[in-house]
Amino acid sequence: QSSPLDCALILNQYTYLQQLQNREEEQKDRVADLTKTAEAKRTARTMVAFYISAMPHEQLERHGIDPADMAPIVEALGGGELDKALELTSPEVAEKLSIAGTPEECVAQIQEITSTGVNHMILCITDPAIVKAFTGRDVSVPDVKGQLRLIAEQVMPSFA
Repeated sequence: QSSPLDCALILNQYTYLQQLQNREEEQKDRVADLTKTAEAKRTARTMVAFYISAMPHEQLERHGIDPADMAPIVEALGGGELDKALELTSPEVAEKLSIAGTPEECVAQIQEITSTGVNHMILCITDPAIVKAFTGRDVSVPDVKGQLRLIAEQVMPSFA
């Protein structure tokens, strides 16, 4: 027969094991978020490589980007050298021209941008099928409906 002390010890062991399991799940979630962030940023970088050639110089300059520095990307893309254009599009340039990451990271990026006085943005959803068609590369981001759902449920409420 168990004594009250035995029950307390068993309960404490159970609580400790539950805490360990929760920490493991939190670590897995953090790793998953980092993976999602890296993939989202890689996908955004791909899209930025395409958009740079269509961006007016004034728009690049507003983002602190010298249009002359983007000429090699535009030339590579125009010459059909997609891999080179993607390679030349630095993560820093992609971050200046896109918002990508987990919903929480996107909220933080939008808050930072709006703190500068920006009062509207254009939302461009990345369709994985289009990325595949243009680049031949698979991307592991939610489909269009999934992205819209994340934006509606986890990003926009922060600005309501």
